[in-house]
Amino acid sequence: MQQINDHINKSKNSGDNKYLTFVLKDETYAVNILHVKEIIEYGGLTHIPMMPIFIRGVLNLRGEAIPVIDLTARFIKEVTEVTRYTCIIIVEISGTSNALEIGIKADMVNEVVDISADQLEPTPKLGSKINTAFIEAIGKINNNFVLILDMDKLLDLEQLAILEEVAQMNREEEEYTPVKESPVEKEGILAESSGEA
Repeated sequence: MQQINDHINKSKNSGDNKYLTFVLKDETYAVNILHVKEIIEYGGLTHIPMMPIFIRGVLNLRGEAIPVIDLTARFIKEVTEVTRYTCIIIVEISGTSNALEIGIKADMVNEVVDISADQLEPTPKLGSKINTAFIEAIGKINNNFVLILDMDKLLDLEQLAILEEVAQMNREEEEYTPVKESPVEKEGILAESSGEA
């Protein structure tokens, strides 16, 4: 984990064509590393009742409350299992008024790659009923396609407002129920079985 974090930090000075690739439900996605703050192990989430399914909880990261979202649940309304490879990508996005740090639950992080302009294709039109605004482009890497996410369009204004409220919540409030991932969950037990969803 530390090795890839070091790589990310060094790559930020090498231009804006560096992307972090990661896996969600067997599909590869990418995000510009200028949005990425760090990658941490999955765990230590505090469950917040009555939240949308894609909000997994809030993480205390060095005293800051970081809301964590599950993009698989956001995209296809399905919660993925937690394995030994599951991690949280801390990213910075544009909030309703200020920058907002959030965590993205990833099934696995791959690597930092170069994707030049000639390797990018525009997002295909999939009809008026399918929202593809959060896809910035489609990248080609070694004859494979990766979806490059537009981090500032992942969530709508209502969802952003919810995350901003979550980020401001006090972890000591009584309605919070700390939920820690156990070693068993790291081996692939569904996160749902721990009551975390």
